[in-house]
Amino acid sequence: MSVRFPEGFLWGTATSAHQVEGANYNSDWWEWEHDPTSPCTEPSGDACDHYHRYPDDLAILQDLGFNCYRFSIEWARIEPEEGEFSRAQLDHYRRVVAACRENGLLPIVTLHHFTSPRWVARAGGWAHPDAPDRFARYCQRAGAHLGDLIGVACTINEPNIVALMGYLTGIFPPGERDAEARERVTENFIAAHRMAVETLREHTDAPVGLTLAMSEYHAVDGADENMHRLREPMEDVFLDAVRDDDFIGVQTYSRTRVGGHPDHRHRKRDRNRRRRPKDRLRRRGPSRATPVHLRRYRRARLRLLVASRQLRMGTRIHADVRARRGRSFDPGARAQTKRRPAGRDRACQRAGGGPPLGAGRRHPRAKRH
Repeated sequence: MSVRFPEGFLWGTATSAHQVEGANYNSDWWEWEHDPTSPCTEPSGDACDHYHRYPDDLAILQDLGFNCYRFSIEWARIEPEEGEFSRAQLDHYRRVVAACRENGLLPIVTLHHFTSPRWVARAGGWAHPDAPDRFARYCQRAGAHLGDLIGVACTINEPNIVALMGYLTGIFPPGERDAEARERVTENFIAAHRMAVETLREHTDAPVGLTLAMSEYHAVDGADENMHRLREPMEDVFLDAVRDDDFIGVQTYSRTRVGGHPDHRHRKRDRNRRRRPKDRLRRRGPSRATPVHLRRYRRARLRLLVASRQLRMGTRIHADVRARRGRSFDPGARAQTKRRPAGRDRACQRAGGGPPLGAGRRHPRAKRH
């Protein structure tokens, strides 16, 4: 069975700077990785050296048939100390965006993907009242330098996860466990997003929005009220905040089941399952004697179940967003009718015809993996 996607469908892949670039030592996550009291088991180190290998990586994406690439630019590199902006780092990211264009990839640029500069963390992080202004100033510099080449702009990736993991569960930096701090951080993220949208629209005609981690919430045993109470700080407050945006990015990884088992027999069965020895659990899976076509059917059925959940999730989100905004997202709604003239600096001169000389050179100390 073949699947035909609509004309203009964007099919791509995504990364975050800290995950792939390597040597992001000015960020709060680098410090968090090296804190012996944090839950991190190992530092990111050189990662996969995407910072230097991006020309090869983008060529691979093109060969795989993708037509877009979502990546983040690193605030800790662009503004390593408060008020000190690196033109060299801005030029680097301009070369990356230009290389995406040259490889036929729409550049989807995220301005904050979990990491913040160390100086921001020392100054109170996202719980500080000045955090939105600091982020908006960084977005202004980045937008002015990259805006004419950006295809889609994402202000903040999953701010609900940063607020939850960093300020309530203590898994992300700064490792706090304070419900009031989480509320302040959520408010600051929303304010920062609104300010960033206004700032970026001054420098680009690309669609601007937010990406959010969203779950398929499922209430059982009459737990609808509890479900809405849990979903409100995780999703609903952000959906209200993006009603005037060009899009909302939905990232769904799992289902959240609110309530309990409707029948105590299920709880007893789960307890018995946890008590089984590991070898008995192994025997419950498909054995080598299971016909290949049956194992394939089970895998296909799992994919169908996952897909059906995503479709239900999309239907709910579409209804929620339309109710809040009264309109749907059209990728061409903010067509790029104006372009900033290339040539205002050396990095811009080759933006349309290829990266500057040396753009693909590796750092002499960069490791190969």
